[in-house]
Amino acid sequence: MSLLLAVDGAVVEFQARKGLLGSVPVRALDGVSLRLDRGETLALVGESGSGKTTLARVCLRLQEPTRGRVSFDGQDITHWTAKRLQQFRRRSQGIFQDPFSSLDTNMTVGQIVEEPLVIHGLRDGRQEAVYKALEEVKLTPPQEMAAKFPHMLSGGQRQRVAIARALVLQPELVVADEPVSMVDASSRAEILYLLRELQERHGTAFLYITHDIATAYHFSQRIAVMYLGRIVETGATREVIGNPLHPYTQALLKAVPEPDPDNRLRRRAVVEGEPPSPAHPPSGCHFHPRCPYTFERCPVQAPPLLEVRPGHWAACHLWPGADVAARLGEKPQKG
Repeated sequence: MSLLLAVDGAVVEFQARKGLLGSVPVRALDGVSLRLDRGETLALVGESGSGKTTLARVCLRLQEPTRGRVSFDGQDITHWTAKRLQQFRRRSQGIFQDPFSSLDTNMTVGQIVEEPLVIHGLRDGRQEAVYKALEEVKLTPPQEMAAKFPHMLSGGQRQRVAIARALVLQPELVVADEPVSMVDASSRAEILYLLRELQERHGTAFLYITHDIATAYHFSQRIAVMYLGRIVETGATREVIGNPLHPYTQALLKAVPEPDPDNRLRRRAVVEGEPPSPAHPPSGCHFHPRCPYTFERCPVQAPPLLEVRPGHWAACHLWPGADVAARLGEKPQKG
């Protein structure tokens, strides 16, 4: 597979109001880098407020980074004008969290799915393309579904309309921001299966953003775990979930419910405390106030993202070195 999307050292800062006249800088992304190959699914996992949606907006160039670079298919698109970005928009699309608020209630399903074709001036075969997109997302018969309005559909059907709208241009990149969090459990599984089927058929690359690490396991080839604007662990999905290196990733996995009746009697281990405010992040490692393995270096120095095992990266002072053996009871990696 060849590289499609690259983000290098992305920093995004906002000004948050403080009092009547003052403001404070808030760093939503703090030097984030990632890679996404053609036809690959990368899951971006983390708690609310970790910066996942901001990174999604940067990848779609809905948000220009304060510093850093965004490249698509080998071209630096960081500072492209709106006119040049239209070329990029035809090749990249987004699926958003709330399928009702992301759809125009005054338009029919057919008009909603057709809109990207109209915007990009594609006149030939529009109706056929709309019907084909609706059939691909299992909204049949397409002629009947195209005549309906969003309020006439279920939550799962509305999200399928959003997927059809995103895929009608046959994009190379789709950024799916919590695409199943607003639908029920049965629809959630169906939609994720549908996205995988469409990916295999068209070779689309997905950046899948979620707070649910369990769905990331079933849908992605690689995972990147975010905490307070930084990527703290990344690697192949089965490797990260089977052998998590960062204490934050370990805590997220412990919080995943297990299908065991005894769970009602078992107290689950969860991360203590609340995520700090991005306006006042902790010094050093952002996770150290909530980490059970904190030691002297953690509040002082931010750990770099290092390759601890082949293809498996973590930003934690426990890796590599002998410190991890004493704290986790594991054989230390040589650094």
